[in-house]
Amino acid sequence: MSRAAVRYRAANGVKAREQRGFTLIELMVVVVIAGLLAAIAVPMFEEGLQRNRNLAALESMLAMIASGRSEAVARSTTVTLCPSNDGGVSCSGTDWERGAILFEDNGAGNSADRNLDANEEVIRIFGPAGAGVTITSIVATGSFTNDDG
Repeated sequence: MSRAAVRYRAANGVKAREQRGFTLIELMVVVVIAGLLAAIAVPMFEEGLQRNRNLAALESMLAMIASGRSEAVARSTTVTLCPSNDGGVSCSGTDWERGAILFEDNGAGNSADRNLDANEEVIRIFGPAGAGVTITSIVATGSFTNDDG
């Protein structure tokens, strides 16, 4: 920014002191430029935040699936991953953003029924996705089975 130096002379020709500072117009130009930059930067920042939320939700879903597969292999049984709209008490709906339950699914009569029953062990409860993220599926549950033996 430039500084305007204005020299004053008294009526008798004697040089008065120099004054330095910004003019009102210079200050207004700076404020307008700062406002324009802020107007451009804020939407870009919000888009970046949403992109990061979506990526975190995707990575969380991938971790849920990997955890289900590894538990099925480690336990040599069927493990079911289902969405939970009530904080991990039961499987409900197809909205995965509210959380999910991973449980050992022995079902009725020792077969997987993809429903969380009272006698089945909850392996892990996954928390909700971040704000502004929607995860829906046409499939209500996913089951993993160890078919090695």
